[in-house]
Amino acid sequence: MILQEALITVDIFCRWEADPKAYRIYIDDELLTERTYHWRNTDQYVKENIVISASPGAHQFRLEPVDPKFGGFYWLNFTVDNQLISVDNGQFVLN
Repeated sequence: MILQEALITVDIFCRWEADPKAYRIYIDDELLTERTYHWRNTDQYVKENIVISASPGAHQFRLEPVDPKFGGFYWLNFTVDNQLISVDNGQFVLN
């Protein structure tokens, strides 16, 4: 199997009111990061930079809260190797 290295960037936002919330990012069910979101969306967000080695084809991106009752995380501007790509229900394709 041929693996290729890819740089994924994605902007993470959170709608929280009082206590900061934590999130996890997975690619293909592999946990890549867990982070507590301390920033206010009015003027700040987190730009995640993720380097993966993966085979060409379909892969799955997942952003989820650590607390399953909290649904305030969302993401924008998903890129692979600095190219904005289409992501459908978290699924993206490496060429």
